[in-house]
Amino acid sequence: MNDSILRPREVAERLGVKKDCLYKWVRKGLLAPPIKITSRTTGWRASYIEAFISERESKVAA
Repeated sequence: MNDSILRPREVAERLGVKKDCLYKWVRKGLLAPPIKITSRTTGWRASYIEAFISERESKVAA
């Protein structure tokens, strides 16, 4: 599995939401906070985002 770091714009595109929504989900505890890469750069591991999508799909199917 590719475990690269996805920047917020990439995560938002993959999930089909706006970047603001990502941070709202973080505040609500629905999405883990991003990893701090540098003082001004954050992102999420690709494996975490894929697991997040799979978990959501399984909840919808149930």
